[in-house]
Amino acid sequence: MSIARRGRPAKIDLLPEEAWPHVKEALAALGERKRTAEAIRQELNGHLLAIGCEPVSSSAFNRKSLQLAKIGADIARAREMAVVFAEKVDEMPDGDVGMLINEMVKVILYNMTADMAAEDVEASAKLMKEISLSLYRLEQAGQISRKRRSDIEDRAKAKATEAVRSVAKERGIGADTVEAILSEVLGKPKEQA
Repeated sequence: MSIARRGRPAKIDLLPEEAWPHVKEALAALGERKRTAEAIRQELNGHLLAIGCEPVSSSAFNRKSLQLAKIGADIARAREMAVVFAEKVDEMPDGDVGMLINEMVKVILYNMTADMAAEDVEASAKLMKEISLSLYRLEQAGQISRKRRSDIEDRAKAKATEAVRSVAKERGIGADTVEAILSEVLGKPKEQA
């Protein structure tokens, strides 16, 4: 998947390899939130000048810190989704887990598309086609899963109904009682005589 971004790569991303230990240290300090971004940037620039690199402007540093903040928020959101998902998986029958995963993937694809639009990222026609195709396939899989589940439930109810009626006949239980049991247990409407 190719995503074309407008503009140039960030200046921080273009720094040479020997600058990266200092950049990582500065970015970690940003995450700690114990000092101002400007103080961290000035310290980084001191290290950069010492190894022969040009200093980083405050606007470039701020762009990078905003980018990292967004990534951090995305990770936090993904963790929250994982916690909710884990809780729901324990509560759900097997068929519902597949539907939950289906819905989660749809949300992720929609969020990806919204994030690209918000960040002014131009998606290639191929990427948009792949996203659309993925959404279509997820919807088709959901429909197949719902139909399969419905068919399985219908067959199980039919077998249970047959078994209850067979046992009731052997034991001499009346038709009204059988229908009341089926209605209560299987949610089947009482048959009209």
